[in-house]
Amino acid sequence: MTPKDISAIVEELLAKTRQTTTTDMQSVLELLAMTMFADKQVLAVEIQAFVDIILRFQYENVLKTDLSEADIIAWYEDHKANLVQIVQHGAFEPWIENKIETLKDFPDKHLLLRAMNEIASADGEVHVSEKALEVLTAKKWADTLLQKYDRKWVA
Repeated sequence: MTPKDISAIVEELLAKTRQTTTTDMQSVLELLAMTMFADKQVLAVEIQAFVDIILRFQYENVLKTDLSEADIIAWYEDHKANLVQIVQHGAFEPWIENKIETLKDFPDKHLLLRAMNEIASADGEVHVSEKALEVLTAKKWADTLLQKYDRKWVA
């Protein structure tokens, strides 16, 4: 077996076991879009990466929606001013806390973190604020898991 064969087998197994999430689609879109706004400069390649990721998540049954490319772009246009306000006016901490709570049951948070990185690197470089958003998101999810399982075990 070659590495390519192994990759194909792994992908096939993952596709069979992936379940569509009932997670709030709005929160997924907002978290991924926030990656574009983190460095205060949104480029067309980042918007295209965002659209491609949402389409891929739908195709892979990660998200139970049927948004078209036009729908995703319309969502972006409708929500960009609000996301810019969050970044510029100090409302980020409560916003990220809410997103972490809303997405706590998302079945594969690594998919979201990888998608955030894909958007951040779409323009050829990952800005420090984009990386900070990824790290903060991962840390908050880790903290949530630690709190959930931080209990005394009785023998």
